[in-house]
Amino acid sequence: MERLKRILANAFQDRSPRYLLGVLALGVAIALVAGMAIGYRVEQSRVKPAKKTATPGKTGTKKPPKVTLTAAPDLTGVVFSATSKQLVALYDTKKPARFTLGPKTRIAVAHAAKASAITVGSRVLFQPSASSPTTAVEVVVLPAHALIGVPVTKVVPGTSMTLKSLKGAGTVVRTTGAPVYQTGPGSFRSLVKKARVVVRYFRVGAVTKKRNAAVQVVVLPATSKFR
Repeated sequence: MERLKRILANAFQDRSPRYLLGVLALGVAIALVAGMAIGYRVEQSRVKPAKKTATPGKTGTKKPPKVTLTAAPDLTGVVFSATSKQLVALYDTKKPARFTLGPKTRIAVAHAAKASAITVGSRVLFQPSASSPTTAVEVVVLPAHALIGVPVTKVVPGTSMTLKSLKGAGTVVRTTGAPVYQTGPGSFRSLVKKARVVVRYFRVGAVTKKRNAAVQVVVLPATSKFR
C-alpha cells in the first residue's frame, strides 16, 4: 500500500498544474454528458406512445352484398349452345335465356314409354291442349325425387291422372291418347343444339346483378309438343 501511495504521489508531482486542471475538466465534461444521456433515457421511458387513430372510412370489414333466391316459372325452349357451366336457350320468338349449370344441376333425357309409366308418387310434366288446360296432349314422367314436375296422387291407367294441388283437392288431367315419355339420366352433352328442353331454375344474386341458376333440365324428344 505504501508503495502505491509513493507511485501516485510521484505521478502527480511530475505533472504541471495546467495538465492536472485539463484532466479534471475533461472528467467533469464526460460526467455531464453521461448524466444528460441517462436523464434522456429515463424521460423517454416515462412518455407513453401515442395511440394510433383509425382512418375514417377504412375501419372494419366491408359487408357482402345481400344475395336473394327467387323461384321462377319453368321455361320451355330450344338449346342454342351448352357447356358444362352454361346453357343458352331460345324461347318465345327466339329470345335468349342464359342459365348457369353446376355440379348439382340435374339433367334428364325423356324416352318413349307406356301409359303405365304414370304411377302414384311419380312426378309429371304435361302439355295441355289448346282447348282445355286439364287435357294432356303429352306427358313426361319423372321419379319422385325429381326437382321438377307435379306429384301424382291417383292414376286411372290410359285415362287420367290426379295431380297434387296447393289448394288441397287434386287436379284431374285427362291422358287418353296422349304420348307418354319417361326420363333417364343425362349430362350436359345431352344438351345438343336445337334440342327442346324444359328448365327449372332460380334467380340468384344481389339486387343489382342476378343470374339464372338451373336446378334441373329435361331434354324432350325431337317430336315433342311442349311449347
